[in-house]
Amino acid sequence: MNKKTKLILVLLILPIWYSYEYFYAREQMSLLGVPKADSFDIFVRVLRNDGFMLGYSEFKKNPLWVTYKINQTSPDTKSQKRPRNFETDRRTFSMVSHQDYTHSGFDRGHLAPNSVISKVHGREAQLDTFLMTNISPQKASFNRSIWKKLETVARKHLVSLNSSIWVITGPIFSKDREVEYLKNSFVVVPDAFYKIFAMQKNNKLYMLGFVIPQIAPKRDSLKNYIVSIDEIEKVTGLNFFHKLDDNLENRTEAKIDLINWNLDNIDKIR
Repeated sequence: MNKKTKLILVLLILPIWYSYEYFYAREQMSLLGVPKADSFDIFVRVLRNDGFMLGYSEFKKNPLWVTYKINQTSPDTKSQKRPRNFETDRRTFSMVSHQDYTHSGFDRGHLAPNSVISKVHGREAQLDTFLMTNISPQKASFNRSIWKKLETVARKHLVSLNSSIWVITGPIFSKDREVEYLKNSFVVVPDAFYKIFAMQKNNKLYMLGFVIPQIAPKRDSLKNYIVSIDEIEKVTGLNFFHKLDDNLENRTEAKIDLINWNLDNIDKIR
């Protein structure tokens, strides 16, 4: 095959691949539109993995959003064995490594959680959660307590309300203080994290949002951190569910729904 023929093939294949990726594959891994930025100064690279998808910031060296779907699993479904190390994602320019977090004082905080992705989507998906593009710096007191509790609530309670739910999660960076980086690294440390849950039930869409600061008390009630989706969009600069009818989107995202998610006893779930 000569060079001219190869070039023609590439020119034919590239539009087909791009159309598949942009108009089909990404849409299958998101609910009502891939999250998008409200301004041009927020740039992400969309990376698809087994079981979840994310928008990665090469500048902040963090995922700005991660989305995945949780389905109900049988009680005896076990998580796969946890890998020993986190892996550099070779698709990125920043090439954050496992060692960038070593002795930094911060946990390597999963955004798409290891256990849930493993149980729902299998071993290859679980391994993808250990790519550094799925990781944000989290204080141990946050990652191992209130954030873990919220992930447990999603897995044990929220998904039982509808057999499956969509999750979007990511970091929040304050604009009111000096940027904090990991020690010996340019990974930006978030001030807080958000999590959005969405379910489609009886032809209706229900949403639930949380914003939890890294300094949240370990045993604080999750109910203290429930917010509207509008509030999350305001502090992140991201637009979620933008394929909804505008009027419905405005009403749904402004509402704080405490009834349809049955949140009375969420702090007791272990």
